[in-house]
Amino acid sequence: MRTASQQSFRLKDALLQVFYLAGFLVVAGGFMLHLSQFDLSQAQQPDASSALSQAVLGSIYVIAALIMIRAPIFPQIIVRAWPVFLLPLLALLSALWAPDPMLTLRRALAFSGTIIFGLSLATAFDVRDCLRVVLRALALAVVLSVIWALVFPRYGVHQTTDAVGIAEAGAWRGIFNGKNALGGLIAGPAFAFLLVYGRHAFETWTLRGLALAASLACLLMARSGAGYIVAGILAIMGSFLSLAAAQPIKVRISMLALAAGVALIPVAFGEDLAGMVLELLNRDASLSGRTTIWTYVLQLMEGHWTLGYGYYSGFVLLGAKMDEANPGLNFGSTHSGYLDLLVSFGVVGVCVGVGYLLWLSVIAFGKFMSWKTAIANPAITFSLCVIAFAALNNIVESTILAPNCIVPMLLSISAGMLSRETIIESAASARNQLNDPRIQGQLTKPALGRGVGH
Repeated sequence: MRTASQQSFRLKDALLQVFYLAGFLVVAGGFMLHLSQFDLSQAQQPDASSALSQAVLGSIYVIAALIMIRAPIFPQIIVRAWPVFLLPLLALLSALWAPDPMLTLRRALAFSGTIIFGLSLATAFDVRDCLRVVLRALALAVVLSVIWALVFPRYGVHQTTDAVGIAEAGAWRGIFNGKNALGGLIAGPAFAFLLVYGRHAFETWTLRGLALAASLACLLMARSGAGYIVAGILAIMGSFLSLAAAQPIKVRISMLALAAGVALIPVAFGEDLAGMVLELLNRDASLSGRTTIWTYVLQLMEGHWTLGYGYYSGFVLLGAKMDEANPGLNFGSTHSGYLDLLVSFGVVGVCVGVGYLLWLSVIAFGKFMSWKTAIANPAITFSLCVIAFAALNNIVESTILAPNCIVPMLLSISAGMLSRETIIESAASARNQLNDPRIQGQLTKPALGRGVGH
């Protein structure tokens, strides 16, 4: 029989999982159409807000922060994972030079909350349980999106009366704001991660198969070209890294060298390959007008190269200038995370943002090249896939600085998991040193100057 303390622990763990599963969906952007209560037939204004959505998100952020701070391992994790707060800090500071300080501050707080929630999740659970919660949350997101599309099509499917226009009509958005959010940010990664790491979340093939089927349905019905690319790249990368992690270190190095060589082949045919991919995805060479936006953004950066225009409200001002020069060009974002960094924080922000991704990459790759770590923990290869997903996604989407978005949240979770792994490795190394006969001999050796009888 279980003791009272064991039952209490299991209940606490169950409640934590429920909170983080539900929180993950909302912080990733789920149910915002319901919580915001906006008129879908009207274009949403940049400064639009909903007291209900702010209250729900604020409560999640506060609870997650309290759980994180109260965790015994938090001081050790924060010492190692502090770079996750550099971009949120820049966002908050940019209110000093942003055209609309209050809008910038409000969005910066939401962005900070997204980062806090991710790090809190990695603090509350050990690495394996954290990965399990993330995978189950992704599975729950696609399952609920299928239900929403079939049972609540007014919210789950783009309508001809929506402000986004008739071109999107019929595409699924599930519990999220749009088809690109469902397809490119949720269904694509969910399909790949459940395919490669699903056994760590679901013991039976039945549950795993249902989750995969739901993610595939969302991927197809969202009609998001980015989702197909993300699913393919992450599935191949995750499978390859998992296979390489199970090999001896010499074989692993050889496999990585071979993969690097193969990856260079498309570079020689980059233009032709890009044209073929765009044709297959039914996309034009301008990437749906993105290249035109990028040209205008760079032209309007004069005088703001160092610190940019300020977080979020900076692009609102820049978008208005673009609309003056070319009516209808303002698409609400730069559609590139790297340009977002430039517009918001200038060259300083680009260096911090790219440095953040490089910092995570170096840590994850360093652990991957450690034989014991790579084979013992799938979270290492998962983190490498997350970093690749963020780096590639932000070429054509604005997500690295997006509040209530899965990309910065997954990066924060990965940083927390990698930091926890470093703590475990340090503790194991300390124990091994104490068990070393030479160290033990030094510890038991009589102090200098003390002899028998003293």
